[in-house]
Amino acid sequence: GMCNDVATLIDYAIRGKASAYPLLSTGRYLNHIMAYFLKLKESLNQCESMDSAVVDDIDKLIRATCNMPNDLHISPSTLVSCYERFNATYSKTIFQATEDSKDVIKEMVLVYKQYIDKKEEAME
Repeated sequence: GMCNDVATLIDYAIRGKASAYPLLSTGRYLNHIMAYFLKLKESLNQCESMDSAVVDDIDKLIRATCNMPNDLHISPSTLVSCYERFNATYSKTIFQATEDSKDVIKEMVLVYKQYIDKKEEAME
């Protein structure tokens, strides 16, 4: 799980969305990462020879840390992205339980998506 989270943090910083599943980072881990990135950004800002693009990249990682979804604690607002990532990860299912899980989440998405404020289109 943590390998997904580290890769997704970078992916989210670059593309503004996550495609890996499951994402398992919770508050404690994300708070430690956030503190590290903030300290790093402060140090980089004090370095006169530092390229501003590097500081901008750290800023993107900070924003990704704040906004990256979590699959341990799915909320109605993150259900659509969770379904998209789950479905992409298990596009070809072997086990019936996985297929059943996809069906359950899809039914929930179809009901919830009308209430979720999202810029992206949910399940076409």
